[in-house]
Amino acid sequence: MEKAAEIKVETIGYFHAHSNTSATPDLLPQKLNSNKQFFEDPDLPVPFIDLKQHVPKIMEFRETCLSSLLDYIRQKGYPDGNKPDFVTDRYLLKSIVAPEESTIAQVIRMDGVYYIHCLDEEPVGNNGYRWVFKHILTRSSVDDDLDSEPVIRKGVFKAVVPIGDDGEEKFTVVYSGKVDAIDDNNQHYEIKVASGGADPYFWENTSYRLYWQALLGDVQNIIIGARTGKLKGDPKTRFPLNYPPFSIYQIQKFDQEEFLKKAKSTLKNRPFKRQFEDGTKDLQDFLELVKSTVKEDGNGFVFSRTRENPEWKIKKDDDAVAEFRGAILKNIDSE
Repeated sequence: MEKAAEIKVETIGYFHAHSNTSATPDLLPQKLNSNKQFFEDPDLPVPFIDLKQHVPKIMEFRETCLSSLLDYIRQKGYPDGNKPDFVTDRYLLKSIVAPEESTIAQVIRMDGVYYIHCLDEEPVGNNGYRWVFKHILTRSSVDDDLDSEPVIRKGVFKAVVPIGDDGEEKFTVVYSGKVDAIDDNNQHYEIKVASGGADPYFWENTSYRLYWQALLGDVQNIIIGARTGKLKGDPKTRFPLNYPPFSIYQIQKFDQEEFLKKAKSTLKNRPFKRQFEDGTKDLQDFLELVKSTVKEDGNGFVFSRTRENPEWKIKKDDDAVAEFRGAILKNIDSE
């Protein structure tokens, strides 16, 4: 069994997160439309998709203190009525296994549950291009405008993380994360845009982070839209191809297992790169560190690190976590 696959993830619910940080449970992500034919049939030519479109402010919608997930739990309770060990969001977990420039996490223990909120905002990167590409694959009709409603469609997930050499002890982690799209069988799709598509540079530099994002989002299929760059700057925009600039020209689909196999084979030959086993161990170590540090209900701590200094700095700081504590108390009944 692949090491990274030892972390088991399942989807336990869905909700829509609104700009006022409330959650409407049981509303599904957007479904793929007929444009899925362009990645289901690799022989079908892809019409160029112009990515240089105005993107509404909704793309920049952020929330704090796990507000929408806590509101979801207030309404729906925990899965099967069982309290998990940890409650957080996908971005925090991803920043542990695939370190960002910096990570600052607030941790509060309440009724034996560790609530973890990441203060850092997820980097936008080329999300504007991705937003347009996702719209093309999920819109209801060709006349639909890009989403401007301040709603983020999320899944609620449960991860089981084995701890220790024998893996006998396990932590359960309940968290939320955006779901790009689903199909008629409710399988999850992660939709990405990459300059040059899934080329050697992609597999060496992007596949590690993207696989973890897919695993933690219970994603069965990863869609990569290959895009061009600047006019004349990208050889594909010059003779003889003459592709339009900043446009999708190819769409590739990988299932999760296929993607992991390709990524592992690439990274194995580059031992200086992070391997999937590194991410698994980092997540295990972090969860164990939180549990061994935050020992009493009501305790609030701040954990921080940078990519250059990966050792966690830990500070007990009840004032810093006051807003987060208030959000938890507002939504979660204490026993």
